[in-house]
Amino acid sequence: NLHAPSAPVIAVGTHCDNVKSSRERQKINELFGKSLQAKEKYPQLCRIDKLWYIPVDNKGGINIEKLRTIIESTAYNQEFVHQKVSLRWTKVLDDIVNTRDDNSWLELEYVREVGRKYDVAEDLDIMLELFHELGVLIHLTATEALRNIIITKPQWLIDQLGKVIRDVSMHGLASDEYEIERLGLNDDFDIYCNDGLISRILLVYLWKEEQIEFLLDLMKRTLLLSDWNFGSRGRREQLYLIPSMIADRNIDPPKVGMRCFIDFKTSLPEGVFQVRFNMLDLVFVVFFLKFWLVLI
Repeated sequence: NLHAPSAPVIAVGTHCDNVKSSRERQKINELFGKSLQAKEKYPQLCRIDKLWYIPVDNKGGINIEKLRTIIESTAYNQEFVHQKVSLRWTKVLDDIVNTRDDNSWLELEYVREVGRKYDVAEDLDIMLELFHELGVLIHLTATEALRNIIITKPQWLIDQLGKVIRDVSMHGLASDEYEIERLGLNDDFDIYCNDGLISRILLVYLWKEEQIEFLLDLMKRTLLLSDWNFGSRGRREQLYLIPSMIADRNIDPPKVGMRCFIDFKTSLPEGVFQVRFNMLDLVFVVFFLKFWLVLI
């Protein structure tokens, strides 16, 4: 939903040559729709011939031409295709897009300067909102840190998030082992892999000190990360919890402690009255203090 949230989505199922019967395809459709909760959660997912996906075969060319036709007709029916856009807006967009080779993101103030050059400063927010909806760029406005950055290359954002949300067993940091050890981040990396807790200093290293506050705000707003305020593990810097990085573990069964029973049939234990009296004294003192405070 970050990139072109209202854009229609067409799901493509490959290797349809391996699924011969229509009954099998219907079964796949039911499983796909149910597991994805497509109808409730993804209204932008297109239905094609009463299916949540279009089955294709790359080698045999099955449904390839049909897929092209569906994409063309779906795109043509979008409202933005027929929406009139100011030539000055498109000129601002051209200048922004031309920076992609050198910059994956731009600061809002720079874009404002470009807007002033083409006399669209007053319409800048509306223009950015439109281009964000179209998926040409990403501009989020929930916080000040998010608002001040315009992402011109969405792949950069995916790459940055992929540096902290990853399958460590498949995509580890083998190439960074020497640097992690040199910076003294071994313990930080172990906690990150084992407990899903990442330190700010490790984030700074993984993100190469680039737009830390923006990325933190983004991950917090999208519930990909949250502050960890339940003990710092002996560390001074802030820790963050990444839920998707929490590893599955076998929970040890509860241990049953020793049990004892006191039999009062013959005599009471020595000191039992003293304990009870002390407890009554404590209750009286607490009551007296509360009563005294009320009078004051």
